Amino acid sequence: MKKDIKHAFIPANIKHIAKYAFSNCKDLEKVEFEKNSQLISIGEYAFSSIFFNQMKIPSHVKYIDHMSFCGSNIKKVDFEQNSEMTFFSFLSFNQAGFECKICIL
Repeated sequence: MKKDIKHAFIPANIKHIAKYAFSNCKDLEKVEFEKNSQLISIGEYAFSSIFFNQMKIPSHVKYIDHMSFCGSNIKKVDFEQNSEMTFFSFLSFNQAGFECKICIL
């Protein structure tokens, strides 16, 4: 799998981000979700060991698996208004370099 991407654009019809999907993409600077995203879940280690500053989680995401952002350098996570989040593990952000800033907009 190609690991030198800088920008990931996730189309609205994607419902699941697989485990390890972007793990160790050290050059990844931005993840953008298309408007009206139908994303439901983010798998284990999907964004582990990545180094971008922030992410906005689409409103339909219900599940963020264990260790999804493990070892990442993410600083801020925003959840879109009307978030349908039902589960994220306390280990979802384990060892993230993050200032404990999770915002529900």
